Amino acid sequence: MLKRYNFIKTMVLFATLSGNALADLNDGLVAYYPFNGDAKDASGNENDGTVNGATLTEDRFGKKERKCL
Repeated sequence: MLKRYNFIKTMVLFATLSGNALADLNDGLVAYYPFNGDAKDASGNENDGTVNGATLTEDRFGKKERKCL
């Protein structure tokens, strides 16, 4: 009976805290570079980079110079 009580107590505590513990992944985001073939910042913050000497190669499926979508 004690194990069941501890389990229920733990679940109630988790349910209480989980509503407040969720984080916004965009909060504080400075830049997002999705590795899609360019150095443009996809976060909308316009922190674009510059590509120097990089070349595209084939992906794991053998597709050459394919951009990720």
